[in-house]
Amino acid sequence: ALECYRGALKGAGAEARSSWMIGDDHEADVMGGHRAGLRTIHFSPSGDTPMGSPSMSSVKRLSELLAVLP
Repeated sequence: ALECYRGALKGAGAEARSSWMIGDDHEADVMGGHRAGLRTIHFSPSGDTPMGSPSMSSVKRLSELLAVLP
């Protein structure tokens, strides 16, 4: 999974420290993105982001992203 993130960053010409991963699967998206050095946001309509999650934020609706992202 880490290689997928590295490949995506390389393909986009982006650096991990200035990139975001927004996803609904906490393990694959949030933890995977975090391990790859990306800032992460957990999209969780049910609000079930685990305590201690490395995500920078958790949103229940995608419209909330506008208030979270810089």
